[in-house]
Amino acid sequence: MLSPRWRKVYRDLWENKSRTLLVVMSIGVGVIAFGGLYATRDNILTNLDNQFIGSNPYDIQLQIPQFSDDIVRWANRQDGVIEAEGAASQFHEIVTEDEIFDVSIRAYDDVSEVTLNRIEIEDGVYPGRNEVILERSYLDTLGIELGDVVTIEIDDERTYQLPVVGTVHDVNQQPGFVSDIVPAYTSTRTLHWMGLSADYNTLYLQVDRQSIGDLSEFTDGIVDDLESLGVVVTGITVEEITEHWAADNIGGIIAILIAIGSLALILSGFLVVNTISGLLAQQQKQIGIMKIIGASRGQIIAVYIAMVAVFGVLAALIALPLSSVLGRTIANFLGDFLNFDIDVFRLPVFIIITQIVVALLAPLIAALVPVLSGTGVSAAEAISDYNPVTSNNPIDILLAKLSGLPTPALLSIRNTFRRKMRLLMTTITLILAGAVFIAIINVRNSVQDDVAQLVQMSGFDIGFTLDGYYNSDGVQRRMQEVEGVVETEGWLNVPVTRVRPGDIEGEGFTLSGVPHDSIFIQPDIKEGVWFSEPDDTNRYDLVITDTLIDSEPDLEVGDTIVLNHNGDEQTWTIIGIAWGNNAPGTTGAIIYSYYDSVERFSGLVNQTNQIGVGAAQASVDYLTQLELRAFETLERYDIEVASTDILLDRLNSILNAFDVIITLLIVSAVMIAIVGGLGLAGTMSLSVLERTREIGVMRSVGASTTALRLMFIAEGTIIGLISAFIGLIISFGATWVFGYVLGMVIRERPWSYTLTLTGPLYWLIIVLVVSAIASVLPAQNATQISIREAISYE
Repeated sequence: MLSPRWRKVYRDLWENKSRTLLVVMSIGVGVIAFGGLYATRDNILTNLDNQFIGSNPYDIQLQIPQFSDDIVRWANRQDGVIEAEGAASQFHEIVTEDEIFDVSIRAYDDVSEVTLNRIEIEDGVYPGRNEVILERSYLDTLGIELGDVVTIEIDDERTYQLPVVGTVHDVNQQPGFVSDIVPAYTSTRTLHWMGLSADYNTLYLQVDRQSIGDLSEFTDGIVDDLESLGVVVTGITVEEITEHWAADNIGGIIAILIAIGSLALILSGFLVVNTISGLLAQQQKQIGIMKIIGASRGQIIAVYIAMVAVFGVLAALIALPLSSVLGRTIANFLGDFLNFDIDVFRLPVFIIITQIVVALLAPLIAALVPVLSGTGVSAAEAISDYNPVTSNNPIDILLAKLSGLPTPALLSIRNTFRRKMRLLMTTITLILAGAVFIAIINVRNSVQDDVAQLVQMSGFDIGFTLDGYYNSDGVQRRMQEVEGVVETEGWLNVPVTRVRPGDIEGEGFTLSGVPHDSIFIQPDIKEGVWFSEPDDTNRYDLVITDTLIDSEPDLEVGDTIVLNHNGDEQTWTIIGIAWGNNAPGTTGAIIYSYYDSVERFSGLVNQTNQIGVGAAQASVDYLTQLELRAFETLERYDIEVASTDILLDRLNSILNAFDVIITLLIVSAVMIAIVGGLGLAGTMSLSVLERTREIGVMRSVGASTTALRLMFIAEGTIIGLISAFIGLIISFGATWVFGYVLGMVIRERPWSYTLTLTGPLYWLIIVLVVSAIASVLPAQNATQISIREAISYE
C-alpha cells in the first residue's frame, strides 16, 4: 500500500498523462541527441583509427622508374625503415559513355601479400588476366555496376576492354566525390597483355618515426643514398600525418553536433521549469492543506522532487535505446560518405552512465528553483482565495489599452503575455532553434560563394591538362575549332623545387605561368597583390598559394625565393599569397608568375601544357559533351590529353559533400525545434488548465467551440512569431559563429559572412507549422470541457 504522498505523485503523473508525456519526451529528445551524437563520435573515431592502423599505412612513397626486388631489399636494410615494399603502378584513362577519368592501376599477382596500405576484396574476386577490380566508392562515380566492362585507354592510341570482376575497400583512398583519379587493381599478366611494364615503379616505406627524427630530412637522406647508387628518384610523397585523412575534420564536425545536442538537453530543462511552476501554482491550496495537517516543507519538496525524478527515469528508459539507434544511423551515414566501415558499434558504458545521470540530474536541477519557491509560501497564503493582481508593467498597460480587434483576438494577445516568465522559457528554445537553423542555411550559402571564388584560381569551364608541351598558339587554334568553345587560354606549368639556404632542396611543387590579365583567373588574395603589367622590374614576381606555406612556413610577402628547374636556378620575389586551390594536373602546391617569365626560365618558348576553355553554355551535360568533342579534336591533331577537369562538376561535388554536413547540422537544429514544440505544447496545456473556469464562463455566455479553438491556436501562433523574429536577430551573430567554427574545422579558415532570405523564410514556415501543431491538442482539450466541469474546477 502506497503512502498518501506517493499516491499523490502517482495520481499527478497518471491523471495528467499528456503533461507527463510532454515532459518525458522533451527530456528524452535532449538525452537522445546528447548520447547519440557522443556515441557517434566515439564509434567513428575508434573504427576510423582501427581501420587506418589495420591497413598498415606507409610513411614515404618514392617514384623510381623500373626497379627490382634488389632495391626493396636494400631499403629494408636501412636504419629506421620498418618495412619496404615495391609496387607496379600505371596512370592512364578510363573512358565511359559520357566522360573520361584518370585511372591509377596497381598490379599485384596476390593481393594477400600486400603489406603496406593493405586493401580488402569486398565483392567478387581478385582479377585474373584481362580483368580489373575497382575501389568500391568509384562505381557510382563511373556510373557502372559489378560485371560491366570498362575501357582503358593507353596513350590515346590503344584501348582495352576489361570486365570489372570485383571491388576492394581501401580505407586510405579518398572517396569518389573527393578525388578524380579512379583506383584500379589488376594482375601483372594484364599489364603485359596491354603492352605495359609490370616492373616496380613505386617504393613504399614505413619507418620508425621515434628513431629517425625529422621525416622530411630522413627522406632526403634515403633519396641521396639511392641517387649515389645510380637510382633516379622522380617523385617524393611524405605522409607527415599519422591518422586517417578525415579524422580531424570529422572529429571537429561531430564536436559541433554534440554541442548542439547538449543545447537541446539544456533547453529541455525549460519545459521542466514551466511544468513544475505551473503545477505548483495549480496545487497551491493542496500545499497549504498539507502544511496545515502537519507536512513539513522538506516532505512537500520530496513529493515534487520525486515526481521530477520519475520524469528523468522514464526519459532515460526511452533515450538509451533510441540514442543507440541515432548514433548507429549517423555513424553508418558518415562511414558511407567517407568510405570506411563501422565494423562494431557499441554504446560505451561511460556514455550510458552519463545519459542516466544527465536524464536524472538535468530535470532535478531545472526544477529545484520553482520547487523551493512554490513550497516556501505559508499555509495561510496558500489556502487564501484573495490574490490581488496589479501591474505597472509597460507591456500590461499597453495590452490593456489595446482595442479595435475582435474579442477572441484580444484575449489571445493578452493571454500570450499573462505568464511572462513562462513565455520567456517557452520562446527561448524556439528562438535558439530558429537562430541555429537560419545560421546553418546562411553558412551553406557562404560555402557556395567561397567555393565558387576559390575555383576562380582555375576558373575556366573546362581545363585540359596535356601529356607534354605543345605550341600554345597552335593548341588554342585547334581548340577554337570545337563547337561551343568561346574563349581559350594556355598556361605553362613546370615542376620546380625550392632551394633553401645552404643549397638544401625542398619538396617539389608547380610553377604556373599565366597572363597577368588572364580572362579566367580571378584570384582570392590573402596577402599582398596580384600581378600588374609586366616590365623589367617585376618580371620575376611570384604569387604563392597558402598550400605552399604548409610545407614552407617561413615564406612571407616580400621574401625572395630561389627556384630550381632541371638544374637552372632563379631568384623570385613573393608579392602576394592567394588562398590555395590547385589546378588539375599539378603536383603538390602551385605558385604563379608571368607566362613570359616562366617561358624564359624554363626555355619552353610559346609552349603550353594546360589550356582553359570558356563554353557557350554552363550546364554539366553540355560541358560533358563539349569535353568529348574537344578531346576528339585534339586527338586528331596528335595532341595528347592527360586529364580534363569540368569546373562546374568539381564545384557541385564539393557542395554536395558539404551538404552532408549541413544536413546533419539541420537535423540537430530540428531536434532543438522539437524540444521547442514540446515546450510550446506544454505551455498551452498549462494555459488551458489554468483558465478552465475562464473557459466555462466563456462557454456559458455563448462562445463557440470554433472560437475557443482558434483563440488557443492564435495564442500559440503569436508565440511562434515572436520567437521567429527574435531568432532572426540572433541569427546574425550565430551565422558568424557557425561560419568561423565550421571554416576552421574544415579548411582552417572562416567561411565568408553571408545573409540570405532563404533561411528566415524556411524557418518562418517551420515555426508556424510547429506552433499550430503544438496548439491543436490543447485547443481541442479546451473545447471538450463542459460548462459545469469548468465552473466547478479547483
